[in-house]
Amino acid sequence: MTETENVASANGSDNIDEKVVRQLEYYFGNINLPRDKFLQDTMKNDDGWVPIKTLLTFNRLASITTDVDVIAKAVKESDSEIISLSDDGLKIRRNIGNPLPENSLEYWQKIKHCTVYMGSVFITYKTREEAEKAQKDDAKFGEIELTKMMQDDYWTMKNKETKEKRQAEKMAKSAKKFAEHAEKIQAKATAHFVKGLILSVDGLPENSSMMAIKEFFKKFGDVGYVVYESGQSKAEIRFAGEENGAQKAWDKAVSEGADGKVIFQEKELSGKVLDGEDEEKYWSAFNASKQNKMDRSSGRRGGRGGRGRGGHGGPRGQKRQAEEGDAPKSKKIVFDDDGKPSGDAPSEAKTAEA
Repeated sequence: MTETENVASANGSDNIDEKVVRQLEYYFGNINLPRDKFLQDTMKNDDGWVPIKTLLTFNRLASITTDVDVIAKAVKESDSEIISLSDDGLKIRRNIGNPLPENSLEYWQKIKHCTVYMGSVFITYKTREEAEKAQKDDAKFGEIELTKMMQDDYWTMKNKETKEKRQAEKMAKSAKKFAEHAEKIQAKATAHFVKGLILSVDGLPENSSMMAIKEFFKKFGDVGYVVYESGQSKAEIRFAGEENGAQKAWDKAVSEGADGKVIFQEKELSGKVLDGEDEEKYWSAFNASKQNKMDRSSGRRGGRGGRGRGGHGGPRGQKRQAEEGDAPKSKKIVFDDDGKPSGDAPSEAKTAEA
């Protein structure tokens, strides 16, 4: 074992708190931290703080304890000048009052001349039997307990630790990339929208059709988009134009209805304009669906022009699109201005866009 990897166990004591603090001081110490890219990248995310749960992915610390509260208590009650604990007891960072030395060639040359490597050594015996006997012996070095293993076992352990660390780094990078992507999607989904354009109606007959709903409400306003699932009693109609267009359209429908009632196919409808959280959810879902459609469309483009081998929209390209259109069906259909389904429209539920 090397000195840097075996600080906690070679110089440890029976006191778990001491072992925990010593191991953490190694992770955030002058020798390891400048070389540990994973820790450095993690520290960039939260003002230098590293979650204890993340540190527990390191085998050496986890071999001492996996209890977050025990680790937090050990750091809190220690007089360490290297590490500090967050107020919530869930994160640890390098003490801001004790910054790292300048990472320079001169510094590392100085370290080289004042470093004593201790606590780790390979010993070669004449026979394997003698080596195994020495390994099983529980003799101490003074008062210090020794960790002993065969060389093959040591390298197996080190290779496993390296593999796990690389995997942890890979997962951290993937998580960061996913978080950044999700943040972009959320930013787009919560982008500015004109308020008061979504009218939710209830009471539709079971045999309603999307086009009939669209045509009915076009008498009261400029219908931009209709979301309706076949057989349901509810639909959402988005009106184009200025703010509060949905309320104006509904008011007009009420004023023109008999006795102030909005009758559709002999059924009285109730309506309300979406606002607040309901309105934000509608636009978030709409924008996310729109982004998803754009991503799928972008994924289908291949080569020059993205039209397949059929050239400029030729029959081969059309056939491929038709085959792709036979992929798993969703529940939504998007209709264009003249009421005809668009290219990748499936079957049951209906959505219209003017």
